[in-house]
Amino acid sequence: MQLIIVDLKKGTGDDALLQKNHLHSSLHIIPTAASIMACVICFRVRDWLSFTMILLGMVSSGTTSLIMRTGKITHKRGKRGKPADGVPPGDGMLLSDTRIIILRGEEGDVNAVTKGKLRLELKRGYILLCAFIASSQITLQLVIMPFGSLPGQLMFLLSLLVSGASNLYLSAKEDDVRSSALITLLDNPTVKTYRANSRAVAAALACLALYRKPNTPPDQVLEVFKDANIVPVRHPEWWGKWFELVVGNIKRDEWYMSCNRGEGLQAEIIEDAEAAHDRYMRDIEFNLVT
Repeated sequence: MQLIIVDLKKGTGDDALLQKNHLHSSLHIIPTAASIMACVICFRVRDWLSFTMILLGMVSSGTTSLIMRTGKITHKRGKRGKPADGVPPGDGMLLSDTRIIILRGEEGDVNAVTKGKLRLELKRGYILLCAFIASSQITLQLVIMPFGSLPGQLMFLLSLLVSGASNLYLSAKEDDVRSSALITLLDNPTVKTYRANSRAVAAALACLALYRKPNTPPDQVLEVFKDANIVPVRHPEWWGKWFELVVGNIKRDEWYMSCNRGEGLQAEIIEDAEAAHDRYMRDIEFNLVT
């Protein structure tokens, strides 16, 4: 299980994402090259219908891409994105089966992540124009392509398959693209990642991180873990003792497990808590976390 601590900078950066070149924006070179190759082959076999339809697809796709690039990605913070004056530093926690993300920073900045949304702002007329271009292209290709030669039809299908594979790849990377955009909008916050070998380690690390900043009670954090079934409570007496030990040690700012550790799972979860504390304190000593 991964535990990620994100320290948000005050103000969380801009609300609009500037365009920039990266790996995903360069992916269009592959389908473009495939379409150019298909056009050359159609030219060699003198299949002007297939040549025209493939070229039409390139022009319409390029035109819609240029139109879409006129839009901008914005970060809508929501109605509660700005807190009242005097509100203390806040925190947020995003949970999944394999990942825990802890957000630390000003209350407004945390709300911008947990309650905000990424949106693409584009003029309505441009959206209608893109829809018209795409529908016109598909209609013409469906009507005209059956009259092309066999080599031309094969080249058209090849360019269509490459373009479709490129779009599928981008769709699969949608979450990565959104995460990258959000991190950029948040002005590249400080991120520290831990790989916990058990959920007990992840829970103890989360308590330590949220108690040191912004002073969230560890028992409150552990209750969230219990409600989300992040920490399985198959032996209530063991986990109850473990909760008391973790909460007490963190609040005292001392760490010692003076109880009878028992054996098996009971001893293991206590040792996991000690290991999490030692690792976090070591990172604080080297200024890797705060």
